[in-house]
Amino acid sequence: MNAGDAAAVTAAATAYPAATLCLCPIPFWEQRMVFKRFVNEGVNRARIVTHQTIGPTISLARALHASGKAITLTGMLGGDRGESIRAELTALGIAHEFLDIPQPTPACVCVIDECTGTQTRFFDPQPSIDRAAHQRLFEHVKTLLGSGHFAQLALPADLSDHYQPMAKQLRIILMTDAAA
Repeated sequence: MNAGDAAAVTAAATAYPAATLCLCPIPFWEQRMVFKRFVNEGVNRARIVTHQTIGPTISLARALHASGKAITLTGMLGGDRGESIRAELTALGIAHEFLDIPQPTPACVCVIDECTGTQTRFFDPQPSIDRAAHQRLFEHVKTLLGSGHFAQLALPADLSDHYQPMAKQLRIILMTDAAA
């Protein structure tokens, strides 16, 4: 998250003090590898290897949670990576309500070269999710929002048209991640 993103998140957290439902339809499980110097087409040994959840609205959810705001993450997860994401979020104290899907949650490898200050990400293809699973997610979000616990819905910008009528009907504020 850059300084502009952080400022926008801080402004959103201040403007919207009530609970936020953060929708990340399909997060990725990222393996981040840090190299002193990465040599293309060579043998490289990472200095540091970490794992974390990434995806549209994940950074926003982390920042809102860190600022003490009440949030819940939702979306679809599958397989061992999906279980790793659930475990990570639970350990961080971030509430989550993900639906299970049979497809494994996709992975991402992030290579960071400290010498050049660059990073490169390699993503698995997005899993093919059928219309029924997307409809289940839509109904799940509608149920969560209808509980009266949430005052806003944060989601990737490309989904805002799909969720706008529901948000309007339930008087929920939409927060979109323009970078998604």
